[in-house]
Amino acid sequence: MTIHKIEPHHAEQFQKQGYLYPVNVLSAAEAAGLRGKLEAHEAEHGMLAGAQRHNSHLLFTWVDQLMRHPVLLDAVEALIGPNILVRGSSFFVKEAHDQRFVSWHQDATDWGLSPLEVVT
Repeated sequence: MTIHKIEPHHAEQFQKQGYLYPVNVLSAAEAAGLRGKLEAHEAEHGMLAGAQRHNSHLLFTWVDQLMRHPVLLDAVEALIGPNILVRGSSFFVKEAHDQRFVSWHQDATDWGLSPLEVVT
């Protein structure tokens, strides 16, 4: 069941289990528009690599706008409160049928943040 608005029981689930999904942030049209921007960039410049993959919100205004999307910010605020810091942004682009994967991991262990009230 897709979550459209974070309710108190969702926040409790997040605190207990460490995850919450799926949270519906973008409309299909918004998601398609952002994907189109990524694909247009890759068509002109090649696949994202190196520095372009990390902290992309500093390079692309559309990624910066995404991280400031009111629905996204409302969801994050409902989980960790209003003091929100964007530590970074990264692209893990995986095309259909690609055999690569990103294994389950804990980002926060490497960040040195306190308190560990984070979402990814």
